[in-house]
Amino acid sequence: MWCMREKILSAERYLFRNRSGFISVYFLSVLLYCTAIVTIFMSNDRDRLITMMNMKANAEYTAMEIEVLSDFKCRLMSDELEEGFYETVSLSYEADVEESSAYLYIYGSREEILIVTINTETKRILEYETVRDEINVLKE
Repeated sequence: MWCMREKILSAERYLFRNRSGFISVYFLSVLLYCTAIVTIFMSNDRDRLITMMNMKANAEYTAMEIEVLSDFKCRLMSDELEEGFYETVSLSYEADVEESSAYLYIYGSREEILIVTINTETKRILEYETVRDEINVLKE
C-alpha cells in the first residue's frame, strides 16, 4: 500500500512539474483556430466581392440592352429599319436584318450580340437572346 501511494505521488509530481511543452501546444492550437476563422471570413468576403462585381457587369449589360432594344423598336415601328450602323446616346450598334430576325452587334463599354426575333407584320419584338463574351469577372 505504501508503495502504491508513493507511485501515485511521483506520477502527480511528474505531471505537474514536466509541462515544458504545454504552453507551446496551447499557443499552437489557438493560433490554428484563429487562422481557420480568419480564412473562413476572407473566403466569404472574396465570394461576396466576386458576386458584387458580376452583378455590376450584369447591370451594365442590361442597361446597354435596354437602350439598344428601345432604339431598335422605335426604328421598327417607324419603318426605318435597315442594315447598317446606328448610334444611341451612349453607344453604337450594327444591325443585320433578315426576314424574321435581326442581329444587333453592340459596341460600347462591353461588347455583345443580340439575336432579336421580330414579327414584320405586327412590327413587334417577339424575343431576344444575348451572346456575351464572359460575364464572370473573376474565376476561382
